[in-house]
Amino acid sequence: VRYGTSELPAHIGDIFVINRDAFHQVKSNTGIDFSYMIIDESFCRENGISTEDFLFEQTFRDHVSKSLYLAAAEKIDALAVASTPIAIAHARAAVLFFLIHLCEKHANHASSQTRESAVGEEYVKKTVSYLDEHFAEAHTLTSLSSLLGITPYHLARVFKQYTGET
Repeated sequence: VRYGTSELPAHIGDIFVINRDAFHQVKSNTGIDFSYMIIDESFCRENGISTEDFLFEQTFRDHVSKSLYLAAAEKIDALAVASTPIAIAHARAAVLFFLIHLCEKHANHASSQTRESAVGEEYVKKTVSYLDEHFAEAHTLTSLSSLLGITPYHLARVFKQYTGET
């Protein structure tokens, strides 16, 4: 898992948390089977949790976290069979219980992220987004960097730093 500027190895049973707006990729040379849960910002806000206040640990594998994640995933999967108001409430409660656990056991205050890394990451996200939207067009490093208002050298450096790709 490439997370920001780090490349983190994945092992069976690992839980990765991608922080709000963090640049990330999942890659494997041999193939990988994984599940994921996206807890959206509005769900957090509805439950009094500000995603801006927390910076979660990138990876962990403790038994309690895994059990809570699996319980939430099971309740979400059950919605495909029966999406009753009670089933929805059970799923929301399980996800909220998992989220509360993450906040209490695997998070710090978000202010620890440096401004420089946040800015570099933002350049990369904007570049990737632009390339996704304009994939059929030809691009140069100079044209992409001018869209961001930075030098081609700076874009090349932060792009390599965050994606591992030139």
